[in-house]
Amino acid sequence: MYNRVTMTPLYPFKFSPIFQERIWGGQNLKHTLGKVFDNQFIGESWELSGLPNNQSVVANGMLIGKTLTELIETYKHDLVGNIIYQRFGSSFPLLFKYLDACDNLSVQVHPSNEIAQKKHQCDGKTEMWYVVSASDNAQIIAGVKDNIELKDIKQSIEKNTIEDLLHFHDAKQGDVFHITEGIIHALGKGTIVAEIQQSSDITYRVYDYNRKDQHGKSRDLHINDALDCIVLNDVNKTHADFSETDIQQELVSCPFFTTNLLSITQPTSFNYQAIDSFVVYMSIEGDYVVETSFSSLDVKKGDTILIPSSVKDIRIIPKDGGKALILETYIQ
Repeated sequence: MYNRVTMTPLYPFKFSPIFQERIWGGQNLKHTLGKVFDNQFIGESWELSGLPNNQSVVANGMLIGKTLTELIETYKHDLVGNIIYQRFGSSFPLLFKYLDACDNLSVQVHPSNEIAQKKHQCDGKTEMWYVVSASDNAQIIAGVKDNIELKDIKQSIEKNTIEDLLHFHDAKQGDVFHITEGIIHALGKGTIVAEIQQSSDITYRVYDYNRKDQHGKSRDLHINDALDCIVLNDVNKTHADFSETDIQQELVSCPFFTTNLLSITQPTSFNYQAIDSFVVYMSIEGDYVVETSFSSLDVKKGDTILIPSSVKDIRIIPKDGGKALILETYIQ
């Protein structure tokens, strides 16, 4: 157990993004969210990850250079919360990303915890998308049409007609999609989203538009695995709408995480005493300062901030009289 007197006190953390090349990626994370990279086809910016081969590294303060797992191993419940540490140990339970779909993503599905543990010895994947921006006529696949059975899905895969069975939603900035385990889904071309999910990278591709990678090869499909876990439900998108007096709006609340949208136009204080959890801010719009009783951190649009569980009082101060839109996530 660490000694609070001798150890570096915890403070809000920034991390270096981990950029992932994807066949459907591009350059839009630079223009929309201020990301800096050299690669041509960046589809994902992993903002906060504890997965073994993609460890987030602290980019600010006295603990710069430490990995997320090293922080948890050192600071334990003071970083993530008592109940979370008891359940997950040094594994961080969530994964935060930005995705840039310059082309359609594969039609895919993620397994439940039960199936993922059985097949891969890891957690499954429930996730949510917040649409940061969308081009005209952009769409997102989420769920299937009414009266579809699993045999219909199987036959449509064999005939290459699965798109006929899927629910295409028009995508607009501020739309929210809660994609639970087993739901067929795909981002459509022209969308940029913030993704909050269980810490898992298990994806079963169902359909990939018959496209080839840079080597002329088709990407693998995972039909049998997908059919084992598909849930034939539709998904109702919601939209973040604020009145003039709203500061916080709940977007998703599920067993794995709770995400709210904060709209801050003046200095605003938050107390997290009732929450036994870390808190993560994904900065969707605007620049601001995060203050604690002993630290101050400049935050830009596109930044992601981890607030340790032991830091209970936060003050958000928008810069230059502007507005900050922030996705606030914790585990209840």
